[in-house]
Amino acid sequence: DKFQLPSAGTCGGSGPCLVWVMEIRNPLTVTPRTPEVFFSGTIHGDERVGPTSVVEFATALLQGYRDGHRWARRIVDTRRLTLVPCGNAYGYYHNTRTELGIDPNRDFAWDQTATFCMKTVAARSINEVYRSHVFQLSATFHGGDNLVAYPWGDNLHCDNPNYYGYCSGGWVAPDQTGMARLTDTVRDFAGGFQGQSVYKTGALNDPNVIYPVAGGMEDWAYGASWEPAGNVVCTPVGGNGAYPAEKTVYGNATHRAVNLLVETAMQKAPAENLLGGRADVLNPSG
Repeated sequence: DKFQLPSAGTCGGSGPCLVWVMEIRNPLTVTPRTPEVFFSGTIHGDERVGPTSVVEFATALLQGYRDGHRWARRIVDTRRLTLVPCGNAYGYYHNTRTELGIDPNRDFAWDQTATFCMKTVAARSINEVYRSHVFQLSATFHGGDNLVAYPWGDNLHCDNPNYYGYCSGGWVAPDQTGMARLTDTVRDFAGGFQGQSVYKTGALNDPNVIYPVAGGMEDWAYGASWEPAGNVVCTPVGGNGAYPAEKTVYGNATHRAVNLLVETAMQKAPAENLLGGRADVLNPSG
């Protein structure tokens, strides 16, 4: 409703598929200079861990703040968090990767054909959120691998791709050193899980990590405000109808986030007994 976007099909009988946007902040301490962080729970609807993780994170943070936990209070008092637990609401409800047959993570205004981007409500919703914020850091959750990766991950920064599309180089971004240290810290803090090794880390285009895609959210969120080679002004055909082209013309501030792709587990829908619990989630030694 806020962004006047259509619904992508129905979820729950005849009801529309709704994309909820949550914001956590302390209105008494937030200022125009307060750092902003974004969390996306699911772009692919059959990758089930992300929405649960985002909602559980929000619950733990708010309960921790209520109970006086110092880390919860520090985060809420010094950050402005925006969370979209289920950007691909249609895919999540129907347990399918796509939104009405379109892959939302090939649908962003980056390294894509103009008529083949911003077709999905999922991409449009996240686009509207980014247009109204300046995020310094973001995380987007997926499933089907175990890694934490960062830009570049597109075809523009992929040297001499082989027959299978894997790159031989070219993926080093200007913030490579900082992003590498950040993802290594995330890996070390998370540790391993039952039946799964520690997370791989590295650039998305590194063949030892994952592979390049066109229209991906990760590089779009990181580079669309300053790397003109990847920018696309979208004029979508089909999908959910027309979308104003000017909404994919960005200023020099909104799309500079260090955007981490988190592939949560090899299984897209792990067994419930592997998902952990709420006890001591805010305690580093818990």
